[in-house]
Amino acid sequence: TRQAAKQEDEAGLLLRATYAIKVPLVLATTVLLWLVMLVLSLLHIVTLTGTEWLLLCGASGIIAMDAFTAGAYAILRARQNVTIESRAIVLFQTTVLVLGSAAVLGTGNILFVMASLMTGSVVNAVYTLSRVRRVLGTSIAPQRDMPRIRTMLRMLPAFATAGIFTKVYQQADVVLLRTMTDTHTVG
Repeated sequence: TRQAAKQEDEAGLLLRATYAIKVPLVLATTVLLWLVMLVLSLLHIVTLTGTEWLLLCGASGIIAMDAFTAGAYAILRARQNVTIESRAIVLFQTTVLVLGSAAVLGTGNILFVMASLMTGSVVNAVYTLSRVRRVLGTSIAPQRDMPRIRTMLRMLPAFATAGIFTKVYQQADVVLLRTMTDTHTVG
């Protein structure tokens, strides 16, 4: 967000370079997740049903889409254009609410609930990415711009460390509360 705000005319190029970094990382993460789950399953450490494997597939797709939507949101925030992000969130929530309610009330099948989440993520990604493309007036397809990629990779350790500490901090209160009281109370 900071880089795109500082260099507004290069925001599209920064997003394309970001996506060039994200594509292999998302693929590697997805493959690693599936390999770990497969190994754990083969070693009988974890036993997943067919339904749980399908849920894992849906979750993998949602995580992948959200990785690219987050980059688009960063560009919008850099341009102080939160209207598109707000609309996308309402669109996502409405899609999930309507389809999820229909899935729960109509079938009670968890796979249909996951399908509603997947559909919401797809709708969110398509809307957000198409709007960002229009705002930038250029392609947002990944582009291997090595000077920009190298600059972004040099900044990566600091942001990764900050992200990890933020996540640990967000979860610490739940862990501490769980040690002091029962799981039901913590939520």
